[in-house]
Amino acid sequence: CRKGVEIRPSLFGGGQEGGVRSGTENVPAIVGFARAAELIADPKVSIQTIPMRHMRDRILKEVPCRIPGAHVTGSMSHRLPNSASFWFEGVNGKTLAIALDLRGFCVSAGSACSERSSNPSHVLLALGLKPEEALGSLRVSLGRQTRKLEIEKFLSELQRTVEQLRKKRV
Repeated sequence: CRKGVEIRPSLFGGGQEGGVRSGTENVPAIVGFARAAELIADPKVSIQTIPMRHMRDRILKEVPCRIPGAHVTGSMSHRLPNSASFWFEGVNGKTLAIALDLRGFCVSAGSACSERSSNPSHVLLALGLKPEEALGSLRVSLGRQTRKLEIEKFLSELQRTVEQLRKKRV
C-alpha cells in the first residue's frame, strides 16, 4: 500500500495482515487456487476446452434460432468456454430452471450472484437488460463430461419447455 493511503480493516480481531484483515488465512483455498493457476497455464487444459467451446457455441447459435423471443445475454465471443446465458420473452427464468431440472438438466436462473434472490440480477441490469428481461434469464454451464448428445437433448427439451410455459401464461 502506498504511503499516506489509509486502508480500513475489512475484518477486526487479531490484527493479522498489518491490522487490515484479521483471521487465519484459508490455506486449503490458497493451495487450491495455486493448483488451479497451474492447471490453467497448462496448454493441454486449453486444448481440452475446445470441444466445450464448440458445444457452447452450438447452444448460443441454436437457442435463438429454435425459440422465438430467445435472446443471448452478453457477447457471443468474449465469454467463458463453458457458459451460455439467455433471456426469454414471456417466461420466468426460475420457473424455466425448475422445469428443466425436473427433466434432468441442471441450469440456473439469473446470474450466479443473484441465484437466491427474487429480484432481477444487478449484473444483468448492468448489462442493459430491463428488469422483466433479467427475470426471464437462464444460465447454462457445461462441464468436461458434457457430450454432444446431451446438448441435442437439452436444446430439444428447452424448446419444448419454453413453449409449454408460454402456453400456460396465455
